Amino acid sequence: MPKKSMQIIKARVFKDARGMVLFPMAAALASRLKAGNLKDFHIATLKPGAVRGNHVHPHHDEYLICIGDGAAVVVRHGGRDRTLRPRNAAVKIPKGAPHAMVNRGAGDITVACFYGPSPRRLTRTPEEVI
Repeated sequence: MPKKSMQIIKARVFKDARGMVLFPMAAALASRLKAGNLKDFHIATLKPGAVRGNHVHPHHDEYLICIGDGAAVVVRHGGRDRTLRPRNAAVKIPKGAPHAMVNRGAGDITVACFYGPSPRRLTRTPEEVI
């Protein structure tokens, strides 16, 4: 798949009777980011119906790892909106693509986010998608 396109990168997940463990750095490395090239790493939650995003990163690819049911990621790419429904997977959003996420499920979801690579400072510009 071309580097500038959206893609879903399967995250390494371990499940047992207690729940689940997801390995976000394994997804980062599978996305071909080199260790040390990550610009930021944070974790967010979304309650049912909540929206996060509605912005664009002009100089960085963004990776969202969606944990739980109900995540819908809307990405404006190539002049059209595309909705992805990742579950325990990473979504690569190419730099310059406006995007947002909404929780369409009945329970909370968790999202791990990271960016890279770029020598430039991480910036975000508001742009409504959802």
